[in-house]
Amino acid sequence: MANYLLELNDPWDRVVVLSSDQWLRHITSEHPEMEALFQSLSSTVTDPHLVTFDLLHRARENFYRFNVRGRLLLKVCVHFTAGRDSPSATGIIVTACLTGRVKPKERVKWSSSI
Repeated sequence: MANYLLELNDPWDRVVVLSSDQWLRHITSEHPEMEALFQSLSSTVTDPHLVTFDLLHRARENFYRFNVRGRLLLKVCVHFTAGRDSPSATGIIVTACLTGRVKPKERVKWSSSI
């Protein structure tokens, strides 16, 4: 895990990483509530309730877990290199935050049976 705070596998067995720089300089500085949700961030990537294709960035997918804090969802946005459908794709966590809803026009890639 060289220079990575996290190195995980998503449900499609793609490697997803989080750098300490991204965690400190973006995620926790822009979304301070995330400091207490580090473990939830991991489980959102490894065992999401919903995965959508990002509206603005073709190489990104959004992983969601429901009921993280009351009625809120935890959203983790992952940018994939080498084509997101490739088994050799690597995902880089670009941001994570709490949100009240999934954006209405995000196309669903996968959904659990919750």
